[in-house]
Amino acid sequence: MRLRVEAGNILDERVHEIGVIALGSFLENHGPVLPLDTDAKIASYIGLMASLRTGAKFLGVVLPSTEYPYVKHGIHNKAEEVVEYLRFILFTLVTTPVAESLHTPTREGD
Repeated sequence: MRLRVEAGNILDERVHEIGVIALGSFLENHGPVLPLDTDAKIASYIGLMASLRTGAKFLGVVLPSTEYPYVKHGIHNKAEEVVEYLRFILFTLVTTPVAESLHTPTREGD
């Protein structure tokens, strides 16, 4: 299969070296009208749209989230747990066969 790295609104091919990860709480109250996962939905939408518009790779959504200790309107993880999850995701991306598909593609003949 031949990838077209120049397809879309690509201003610079180096954008293919950038990955976007969405971070947002799945369990945070914002009142009776909004769902608990509002933050995660907004973060996912913004991350995906940024990826589509720029050509950057959308790497996914981080499931755990953290908050300042004084915020009491949701269920959150410790900051260390979020960092550990990010390490796991990034390590998995660079050490599995999937990593090959995430490398910057080259044009035929390069």
